[in-house]
Amino acid sequence: MEEIISLSKYIEKIEEIISTKSDDEILFFRGHAQTDYKLKPSIGRIDGYNKHLEKQLFFEFKRRYHLYTQENPKNDMDVLFLAQHYGLPTRLLDWTYNPLIALYFACETDKDDGCVFYVKMPNDLRSHKQNYNGQKMPETIDEIIEHKQNVFITPESVDIRIQNQQGLFLLCNPEEDIRGESIIIAKSEKKKILKSLALCGFDEQFIYPSLDSLSRSIKAKYLSK
Repeated sequence: MEEIISLSKYIEKIEEIISTKSDDEILFFRGHAQTDYKLKPSIGRIDGYNKHLEKQLFFEFKRRYHLYTQENPKNDMDVLFLAQHYGLPTRLLDWTYNPLIALYFACETDKDDGCVFYVKMPNDLRSHKQNYNGQKMPETIDEIIEHKQNVFITPESVDIRIQNQQGLFLLCNPEEDIRGESIIIAKSEKKKILKSLALCGFDEQFIYPSLDSLSRSIKAKYLSK
């Protein structure tokens, strides 16, 4: 398989992929720094996963999150979005509409070749209350856990990180791998690609907006060789 060695070559590949989709399809992307990553949500990566453990983790978070944030989730799906955002293992998998965002994630470390996964879906994605077929989404944790179909959903309220990353989520069956096509990113060219992305405005401070990332972004701009 051909390896991407520059931002321009990556854009050419994306344009080639776009040319093969129909007008009623939309592309979603997900980047990984290693090619051996399997598309499976974090809760499904836990040894000995079962639904009882998943509910235990969720209810522990639900009981205590209000001590640390002013967020006011309306239902269990909103709580799940919040839990995913702060690193709790969930059945949600992060994706993006923007192929350059996915490329950034694929280049974050350069120990191995990276990859950008992409999938085509019907172009009628709606709010987090409906999936792409317009069906009502589950709201309670029991409904969520028993939901069998893998569907893309968007949170009703998004913070600046999700907004910058043009993010959405795939609600998954944790016991199944997700199928997707992939683009391989050469590890030897990742640093060069990251510099090209930074020139286009896609740097750490944009992807992870915070004062810490702002400082690192400034140092990378002026002090890196």
